[in-house]
Amino acid sequence: MIEKPLLQLAQGGQTAQVPIWFMRQAGRYLPEYQEVRAQHSFLGVCQNPELAARVSLQPWKRFGFDGVILFSDILIPTLALGVEVDFNPGPIIQAPLRTAQDIRNLKAQDLFESIPYVFQTLQILKAELSPSATLIGFGGAPFTVASYLIEGRHSEEFLHVKKLMKEAPVLFHILLDKLCTLSIHYLKAQVQSGAEMLQLFDTWASLLSTEEYLEFAYPYEKRVLDELKMDAPVILFVKESKRFLKEIKKMEAQIVSVDSSLSMREARGILGEKVILQGNLDPKILASATPEEICRETKAILEQTKGQGHIFNLGHGILPHTPLENISYVLEEVRKFKV
Repeated sequence: MIEKPLLQLAQGGQTAQVPIWFMRQAGRYLPEYQEVRAQHSFLGVCQNPELAARVSLQPWKRFGFDGVILFSDILIPTLALGVEVDFNPGPIIQAPLRTAQDIRNLKAQDLFESIPYVFQTLQILKAELSPSATLIGFGGAPFTVASYLIEGRHSEEFLHVKKLMKEAPVLFHILLDKLCTLSIHYLKAQVQSGAEMLQLFDTWASLLSTEEYLEFAYPYEKRVLDELKMDAPVILFVKESKRFLKEIKKMEAQIVSVDSSLSMREARGILGEKVILQGNLDPKILASATPEEICRETKAILEQTKGQGHIFNLGHGILPHTPLENISYVLEEVRKFKV
């Protein structure tokens, strides 16, 4: 039987090697991706199953990662609510949600009818992937998706989000509840279409205090994880999670992706031995450090976990200017390391 190390570990099994994949491994740093994007818009790629599958497979074909993640965007499922989204280059919401009427106007449509290309892409990937690679689906956590829908675009401050949280928390929760239901249905549909693992991204939880995290992010993350745990292993990624790890431990997540704000040793000390850790090479080191520094940092991370319950990844997504050879240095170190 061919070993599938990433899925095997995620399901609680033992592996001879530390499995490895990278967040944003398909994208701007790859010349083959740039060739596709020279002819097609970002949304055009997401909505074309053949192109989205080709882009999803590019890093696996080049580097041989243990996981292949669906190429899409966390806002794609909101199209099934009637939200108008474009990308230039980041997400732009044509009519940001700022009032009770805006949120009432969101009407859930059948996912397979409104965004069929997502599930068709997964079916193509499932058919084309090597038996040793694991197919990863993903979605945005309700708070992060809500942040884009309210603000209308990427922001450093998210002032409209903070204003709505403070002035109309009940309305904010109504939106979060709708997005949580959408997220659960969307991720279940991905598993139905071939995804073997899932990652839930709560990037903008980093905006929150611990008290706000417990009110506006934690309950919805937990609800998604609880609903999905019988379907597939789920990885939880919360940016700047150092402040929230004690709360995340109570969530009993199967796999926690650790960003670069703390060491894997610290994360293990807080989360305990049962949780599988994912992470956490700093993307800036991968992009800019010398080969020696990259190898040294990679080894240090591996030694901190001793390979036990560890998926090697970055602390966040690959930066666009990352040299391809730097990724090869990391892969070589991870492949040499024996659990």
